[in-house]
Amino acid sequence: MRQELHEIDQEAFGAERGELLNGLIADACCEPAVVAADRSRSLAGYRLARRGNRAFYVGPIIAVDQSEAASLLDAILARLQGQKIYLDLLVLTQTGSYSRIVDS
Repeated sequence: MRQELHEIDQEAFGAERGELLNGLIADACCEPAVVAADRSRSLAGYRLARRGNRAFYVGPIIAVDQSEAASLLDAILARLQGQKIYLDLLVLTQTGSYSRIVDS
């Protein structure tokens, strides 16, 4: 699973972030959530979360479509209900570039 997670992450971010992802997985407060494979790829999405000093940090969330991303987000928000959460999102803009949104 880890190799597929690295591949979909590199596709989304345009860079190899294996060392960073391995660190985030090692620090995770729960198992990384993955979306079941679709026909064209072995992994359709993933979500990571970790405990921080002031809150839980959720992200990255990477998915092949909006409904899969929402499903991954809904599941971790339900699991961490009542906790302070920092959520880090990348949103595709109308110009085709990514914009970072941070919400607490």
